Amino acid sequence: MKSILSARIGALMCFLAISFLGITTNAQTYCTPAYFQGCVFGNEINDFYLTGESPTAISDAATGCSMTGGGVGGGYDNRTGESVTLLPGHTYTVSVDDGGFTAITAGTDNFQIWIDFNNDGTFDASESIGGGALPLGTGALTSFTITIPAGVPTGTRRMRACVSPIEAYPNVNPCPTTLVDVQGETHDYTAIIGTASAGCGVPTGLAASSVTSTSAILNWAEPGGSVGSEYVVSTTASAPTGSGAQTTALTYSPTVLTPSTVYYAYVRDSCGPGNFSAWVSTTFTTTATITTSCNPVVLNTPGSITTTSAVISWTAVPGSTGYVYVVDNSVTPPGSLGGTFTTLTSATVTGLTAGTTYYAHVYDSCAVGSESLWSTISFTTLTSSGCNAVTSLTATGITSSAATINWTMASGVSWAEYVIDMTATDPTISGTANNASTYNATGLTAATTYYAHVRDSCGVGSLSAWVTIPIVTLSTTGLNNVAPGDFNVSVFPNPVKDEVSVKIIGTTNEGKISLMDISGKLMKTAVTNASSNTLNISMSGMPSGIYLVRYIDAGHTQTIKITKE
Repeated sequence: MKSILSARIGALMCFLAISFLGITTNAQTYCTPAYFQGCVFGNEINDFYLTGESPTAISDAATGCSMTGGGVGGGYDNRTGESVTLLPGHTYTVSVDDGGFTAITAGTDNFQIWIDFNNDGTFDASESIGGGALPLGTGALTSFTITIPAGVPTGTRRMRACVSPIEAYPNVNPCPTTLVDVQGETHDYTAIIGTASAGCGVPTGLAASSVTSTSAILNWAEPGGSVGSEYVVSTTASAPTGSGAQTTALTYSPTVLTPSTVYYAYVRDSCGPGNFSAWVSTTFTTTATITTSCNPVVLNTPGSITTTSAVISWTAVPGSTGYVYVVDNSVTPPGSLGGTFTTLTSATVTGLTAGTTYYAHVYDSCAVGSESLWSTISFTTLTSSGCNAVTSLTATGITSSAATINWTMASGVSWAEYVIDMTATDPTISGTANNASTYNATGLTAATTYYAHVRDSCGVGSLSAWVTIPIVTLSTTGLNNVAPGDFNVSVFPNPVKDEVSVKIIGTTNEGKISLMDISGKLMKTAVTNASSNTLNISMSGMPSGIYLVRYIDAGHTQTIKITKE
């Protein structure tokens, strides 16, 4: 056994000596990475994506672990046949994952990328262009921003990307050796450092038209010899430092803009790979007028939920011209009407974090500049640890001082924890244990917004993410205790089928009427005054159930519960 071990060590030292001599005797011969165990344990570059200057890109998918490249345990893949054109002073995005080794569920790898700008056969620390921590074992893409320094020489250069569980960014070793780097993988690619062509003519006639609160139409003309254009629309007054969206059309219509906002539109011509004109620009300001006369969206329970994705869907709204959705971590709908536009009634959301509660917000557009209010629903991604969040969290039987909270625990879970407070963010304390999947909250304050937080408990130290819903208690003032001639709000018919009437008596103030579902989510609003004290609110298309009608003015507040048949 001792002689076999000595032989192996001797072979290893011989290999390292040969590698070292290869590095020092020929400056243009790049070092060959050598890992002791290679990438057999999942520390690999499985997917690598880098979009450069149009139309160049590296889309290196599912390459797996190289067990034969490099020395000893493998872990090196020479992929210099894959190339991309990059420009000095520009910023790009590289996305990478480590393949998702199923035996490992926690921790991080470290990713770093270099370009040999001075073409001397080595990757110096000053030639590192980006990197960072890479989640270990998830198989999820992680994106990093890389910047090509201004003033670097043009030409074809070698680009190296490394994944290592040993060194942390920005100190990953670009030339791994078996004595230090036990595990990891290295890929080499080709980077073509280009330059904007002085002969590439600039676009002309760039102008914005048909500007509304959320959209505009951009048009321009291209010079001769053009193979397409790139455009960027932003709120930044300086020209882009990276690439724009590619198009061969001479028009673009942004449709998810924010009202009352100054935008800058930039367009440049492309006359060949890596050859671009200077940016030309125009500016426009979206209008402030937004109406919310459209019917709101009725959301379905999110489905196909995984650790990193989910499908949100909704019922089609008659007369709709499209929908806008936002998925974030806030129970409160977005402050503006920006988001992702679609004419479909579903959307697949990806790139999510495992074991995290998200909120899907959707609104309907029924005409230019006319939108509904946001509709919101929550969902929680699955966790890699197995402790999944509760589902179907609802509040029923809401009165001025009480509400019943109900939920469904994940499969195999014996109990959950709940917290009732007045804060929308996740609790920082442990909740009260409950194995009945229901809780009757009492002693609440009238006309107040509360938040119910519930999470699954899968054992000691194993908890799911919190799931949260708002609860708005009713007012203590109702129709039964309002004397004749005093202030009075009446709602009829109740139950209602298609349209409800709200009548206000005993005030000359301008007031606001809000229609909410039982969880407190705002559905519609209207304004009253002395000359118009009766309003009709359409509830056509809304699902059956309990709703709240709230009236507020300078001297009164009243909430009435109604039933939609």
